[in-house]
Amino acid sequence: SRRVKVVFLGWSADDSMERLFVSEDYDVLLVWDYRDWTFDYSILNDYEEIRLFAWSLGVFASGEVMSRCSQRIVRSVAFAGTLLPIDNAKGIPQKVYELTTNTLSPAALKKFRLRMCGGAEGLKTFPLDDRECDIEELKAALVSIEKRYMANGAGSFTFDKAYICGRDKIFPPDNQLSAWQTTTESETIDCEHFDFEQMRNIFAELGETKPLLHSDFPRLGRPTKSMQWCKIK
Repeated sequence: SRRVKVVFLGWSADDSMERLFVSEDYDVLLVWDYRDWTFDYSILNDYEEIRLFAWSLGVFASGEVMSRCSQRIVRSVAFAGTLLPIDNAKGIPQKVYELTTNTLSPAALKKFRLRMCGGAEGLKTFPLDDRECDIEELKAALVSIEKRYMANGAGSFTFDKAYICGRDKIFPPDNQLSAWQTTTESETIDCEHFDFEQMRNIFAELGETKPLLHSDFPRLGRPTKSMQWCKIK
């Protein structure tokens, strides 16, 4: 395919989420792990058309990375995040972000994911596998995002549409609304910060012309010393 959907995942997510982002007509590229901001742009060289889906802290990360490819991006959507990831009025409140970073532990991560999914029932839909999370790596990613944001600010990337989650307990809905109201078309939907069905449907509508296939495609590999990625299909 000469077309690709690029997905910037939220913090603490990885390629376990590939079953959520399945496309019949597009290649799919998942991006995560924001400890390092080196991105291999050659991955995208063969694609004439890029469609972008960014979730949570991946909204800021995608703005940092994808602005270089903006001429080939035909549609971009943000879900449950803003370009100001640490901001008392337009992002995650600073004290909350710093508390998450400074007190991170396996128990705190589980609590975060429970809040993200709106409780135990919602958490059952969050795609996890048996790999143990490396708490120090996750903490380093939070520190890296904060340093990058403090150095660069929100950047100049613009999204075509932002989806605001009305029951979001990570990025307060009012903050999301404030962040997008003067720059980007937005729509508030009744869901948590992570909602499997909403995210899958919005991703599918991002240029999709055929029904979703509920199947996984083999991974084609990923670099080892830069921002991690997984190409599906």
